Amino acid sequence: MEITNEEYILDRLKVKIYLFILPFIIFATGVGWTMDLLNSRIPITYDLFLFPILDVWLLFCFIFILVKRHLPRFLELTSFLFVTIIYFVWFANTLSVNLKEGSLSGGLGEFTNWVPLFFIFVFLIYNQKIALFIALSIFTTTLVIGIVMNYIYQQSFDVQTYDSLIQFYLSNATYIFALYFLQRLKTAFIQKEAIQQLANTDYLTKLPNRRYVERSLHQHIHNEQPFSIILFDIDLFKHINDTYGHDVGDKVLKEFAFLMKDNMRDKDIVGRWGGEEFIIIAPDLPVKQAASFSDRIRKLIEETQFTLEVKVTASFGVAEYKDKERVQDILKRADVALYLSKERGRNKVEIML
Repeated sequence: MEITNEEYILDRLKVKIYLFILPFIIFATGVGWTMDLLNSRIPITYDLFLFPILDVWLLFCFIFILVKRHLPRFLELTSFLFVTIIYFVWFANTLSVNLKEGSLSGGLGEFTNWVPLFFIFVFLIYNQKIALFIALSIFTTTLVIGIVMNYIYQQSFDVQTYDSLIQFYLSNATYIFALYFLQRLKTAFIQKEAIQQLANTDYLTKLPNRRYVERSLHQHIHNEQPFSIILFDIDLFKHINDTYGHDVGDKVLKEFAFLMKDNMRDKDIVGRWGGEEFIIIAPDLPVKQAASFSDRIRKLIEETQFTLEVKVTASFGVAEYKDKERVQDILKRADVALYLSKERGRNKVEIML
């Protein structure tokens, strides 16, 4: 099943959120149940079993995400089910312990601190309508638990107890509907990001397209940032298409693009300029160093086995930005250098000063 661009962006966003928040949750819950035991409180079910098991499970999920940069849906839903069970057990136990003492005047204590995070988790893993349904179902369940406790401990209830429970349910309802509308904003943001990415990304190679590269060139010049550009294309690419077919040609372009992305510096921009032609913007790289870098890439391409063991080489033209130069001027010099490398036998790197 093919993943849409919007789903990919959402998955990347969720990975970042989980990697940031899971260590804090693991640490906080671990400290919480450890302090309860050290303070000689009477051990209760979620202290002795549920919270330690939850911490181990969340640590496993964190390591999995850290290694794979992805959290499978099965693990995500299993985590949600586990957390939901703890949520209900903790709520029921907190009500029971406090009401046995005759009042809920002190509120629900530590439990209420984690309620917003729980509902955030609900809206993080489900889409708007399903998340709203599940959140309201959880809200209804806690309401039923409160009514049952009311029936069991009704002789102990006072005005402050009713006030605490009403405030708890009203705050929960506020969290739910606030998160519902925030998720709508999130969805709009992700759709905007997806549209922007599609507008700036080459469909076949997933590299930045010509539109994005040209804008980046103008930005570098506007910021007066020194850079070189490397213009290069695959030698005799028409021969590859004619010999092996366009499907193989497309695979070669994809593999070629992946090879480029995998061997760039973090601050370099590599994009598809058009057809079999590509471009690199190399910030803070003088022309001679850019030529050396290009030659390393050229040798790497020559030594790489592409699909069906198709032999691939590339020719390179390098030019360095000159002060007050226009985009079309540096592009023209790089294009002349690329033409020279073709004229001089291909699979070469040429510089145009």
